[in-house]
Amino acid sequence: MSSESMNRWLPCQGYCEMAGSANFFLSLSRCAVLVHGPRWCSSIAAAEMAGIEKKYEKQFYCSEVRQQNLVFGAADELTEALHEIEGEQHPALIALLTSCAMSLIGDDMDGICRAAGITAPVVTLDSGGLRGQFMTGYERGLVRFLETLPLKEEAKEEKTVNIIGWSTAYPLWEGNLREIRRLLSLVGIRVNVVLGEDGLSLEKAAELKKASLNLVLYPELGEKAAQWLKENENMDYVILPVPYGLGRTRKWLAKAASLLGMAPDFSEIDRETGRRQEQIDLAVIRLKWNNRILRFGDIYACLTEGMAEGLIPALQEEFPDPGDIHLRVEGPGEGNIESTIPWEPFEPVNVAKGELALVLGNSNTRNEAANYSRCIYRNFLMPRVNLAVPEKCYVGIKGWQYFLSDIIADFYTLAYMNRKE
Repeated sequence: MSSESMNRWLPCQGYCEMAGSANFFLSLSRCAVLVHGPRWCSSIAAAEMAGIEKKYEKQFYCSEVRQQNLVFGAADELTEALHEIEGEQHPALIALLTSCAMSLIGDDMDGICRAAGITAPVVTLDSGGLRGQFMTGYERGLVRFLETLPLKEEAKEEKTVNIIGWSTAYPLWEGNLREIRRLLSLVGIRVNVVLGEDGLSLEKAAELKKASLNLVLYPELGEKAAQWLKENENMDYVILPVPYGLGRTRKWLAKAASLLGMAPDFSEIDRETGRRQEQIDLAVIRLKWNNRILRFGDIYACLTEGMAEGLIPALQEEFPDPGDIHLRVEGPGEGNIESTIPWEPFEPVNVAKGELALVLGNSNTRNEAANYSRCIYRNFLMPRVNLAVPEKCYVGIKGWQYFLSDIIADFYTLAYMNRKE
């Protein structure tokens, strides 16, 4: 299957453009999401969102249009759903999203909302039409939210940043965000607002202008929103893909600090990095001593643009004896990382005798590996299949040790399984 065909197929897994828009709005406190479309369409996205956070299930509604509505319109069904939401949720905001079928009909959603006479503000977004995948919908939803959000006029606070674009659908989102906050605080940088963090209130989001700089860690989620804030609110931004690895995380922090005109003391960062590097080196030495037959082989990675630009250089520089790195970028962005080999959809994972391949991606990616007993798999993309552990992370200094610890533990397990080869 070609990359183009793959892009058309993947939305059917519950991660279409509508699901991406829904994911952003569901992260807002007291925001209800109403999908204007048939139940069968919204139920897939709703099930995936409920798998991310159980509470999202109660925030997700559908107008439940039927076949006849595709000819005569669905104003009555939409009005009824709006009143149901207001009666049950008393929301601070309603995000009204269209499914692909209703995008074709072209109901006047703004006019229907005005005529419905509800008190909650409604943000409308045409999120159907088979235009794109999850990340496209997320960034469109985020930009649409900013277009309707009245920002407070605030004095800029020094050494303060916003993070533009963070998704609860990404595996380990909570632990990764904790690590980013922790590291920035160690060099004296305060995080003001994280657009996409679960539970963000409208009042807090309106304080965006307090920050001196907007950081975009996942360009596929936040770059267009950061551009909008620059053009409309004169807020500066920089793209700093999410950091992985010990040395590369230090460089990332130094870059963030320099952009804010800071020259922080890195002694605490350096002590922690040195301590964790010693532990990693010892674990790798023991691994090589105890497993003289098997070794790490090639790495196959299916990642978003932001993940790839942060993780691939860390794998090249800090992973123990990596083989070739095969890369596929999911969603918008090119991901032109030097010294990587393009990995086409459904291209097999080749594992030489005496090697274990590392496969990074989602459950669909893992299914391409075929020989599970010779592949170490880690979940980096939606659908999220790992158990949500708020404290666990893969980004930053602490996260790199978690990541390598998981990989090494899996190596020992697979080495035992393959011991008779």
